[in-house]
Amino acid sequence: MPLVSGDITSTQTSAVGVDLIAQMVQQYLEEKAVLIPSITDVSGEVEAGAKSISIGRHTGLTAESLTEGSSYTSQKYTWSADQLIFDKQEGVRTNLHTKASLQSTKNQEANILEASIKALAQKLETQVYTAIADVSDATPDHKVAFETADTISFNDILEARRLLNKQFIPKDERRFLAINSDQETDILGLPKFTEADKYGSNMPLLTGEIGKILGFRVVVTENVTSSTALAYHSSHVAFARQKEITWFSQFDPDYSYTKYLLETLYGLKTLDSGKRGILLNNTGA
Repeated sequence: MPLVSGDITSTQTSAVGVDLIAQMVQQYLEEKAVLIPSITDVSGEVEAGAKSISIGRHTGLTAESLTEGSSYTSQKYTWSADQLIFDKQEGVRTNLHTKASLQSTKNQEANILEASIKALAQKLETQVYTAIADVSDATPDHKVAFETADTISFNDILEARRLLNKQFIPKDERRFLAINSDQETDILGLPKFTEADKYGSNMPLLTGEIGKILGFRVVVTENVTSSTALAYHSSHVAFARQKEITWFSQFDPDYSYTKYLLETLYGLKTLDSGKRGILLNNTGA
């Protein structure tokens, strides 16, 4: 209930400390999150007081041959920007009654914190999936139907690669193919699939990464809808956190319980009009 003048409360930051909470959250994301590490994090560009940030891109230049006695033509490129708005304020709220806390053999606060971190990370993963699945559907059409329903084939991945190549998307280690476990068996049986433990490089593996095919790093997560695959470059979606994940607790003497809140404020943006991602499913829509 809202506080009024004269209320006496005890407000504290979690006993384990703000820095330790941040480390716990980061460790959980590193160990459990699959989609979040595969997109571009621009949190370092966030300035105090900002409501959004602009992520710029420009058109290219063209090289030309010089004819003796003539001059080069001066060229220019045009800048455009995608605006990433900090409009996602999300958290996990719980109440722990004094009696329940005292009559439990478990450290309830620690368990509430752990469960809250898990729930918030899952929420973030779900939001990231939605942003990745937001691809261009016209000029170019990047929504593609599987060659065979419920099955991802080599030709499906080849087509996704072709579509990204046509948009001049970099052919580097930041191309990903995210699938559900239902499609994992399909992938493992495809030709030219290389298992992650056979990379032969020092590239650190992401959580859920099982291997590579046609230049895509394949990651498996249940946050990708069944009978769906997402092929994309990490620059397809940008993420920026304006508010670090914070943990608050406040004792309410009227009801004799402690209120807990794990919260963050951030923004997500699908960039370049969705041209850097491909959505594959049964319908192509």
